[in-house]
Amino acid sequence: MDKLHWLKGIWKSTSAQGVLPNRTPFTYIDTLSITQTKNKPYLNFSSNTINNEEDRKAMHCEVGFLRMVNDGICLQLAHNFGVNSVEKGAYDEANGTEFHLESTSLVRVLDESALVSPSKAKVVKLRRHFKLIEGGRLEQCYINMSTQI
Repeated sequence: MDKLHWLKGIWKSTSAQGVLPNRTPFTYIDTLSITQTKNKPYLNFSSNTINNEEDRKAMHCEVGFLRMVNDGICLQLAHNFGVNSVEKGAYDEANGTEFHLESTSLVRVLDESALVSPSKAKVVKLRRHFKLIEGGRLEQCYINMSTQI
């Protein structure tokens, strides 16, 4: 896990923005916690988002594990919208503080009738990008691709 040591910590967004089809763009606050359990070959991963309005309503939550697998990176997550995901990507030694992940497996643990999202969208692909940028800040881009059901 030494290759991912730069990710450890609690990261809070300063300018998170979301864009969804047929909706006004919105802002939100994301708190990302990446910690290590002693003597375990993975990092604990937890992300919680709330809206950036006065009510600060909970939005998206995901929890799971981040680990090195062979020459790559694997992120296993359970999402509050009823999906479990596995996202994988290559680890580039020359670019050690940046990587991309893409879902290789999505398992729906709730059927469509149990979805609570206003759009009732069905997730079909996840992508994300992590990069350590100037000033020791973490940049994360999360793309959730879906279809209407």
